[in-house]
Amino acid sequence: MVGQVGSDRLDEIENPELATQRTRELYKLKGYPDDWIEKRMRSIKKLPLYQPTVSIQTEKPNDKIEIKVTDNGNGILKNIVDKIFQPFFTTKPTVQGTGLGLSLSYNIVKAHGGDIK
Repeated sequence: MVGQVGSDRLDEIENPELATQRTRELYKLKGYPDDWIEKRMRSIKKLPLYQPTVSIQTEKPNDKIEIKVTDNGNGILKNIVDKIFQPFFTTKPTVQGTGLGLSLSYNIVKAHGGDIK
């Protein structure tokens, strides 16, 4: 993901060194003193880098199979969580997504007598 210039999340930017340079220049344009800029840049570089992870667990309780998929992302917003399995629901711009992925997955699992949450 490409972050914005001046972002405090350098890990979201494709080129952290260039982002650091641009952030420094942005602070200078805003009139911050050099010593404040250096202190701020050192604190930004100490932030832990985000490492996305996805975990999959399988279990077989009784006559069922459970597949648990977890990640360390931000999660689903509470105001849309009830809509994510609806056909054509998407949070992406119209040209980038059809909103069918989770709906199709839901229907496949249901057709086999399962449940997806």
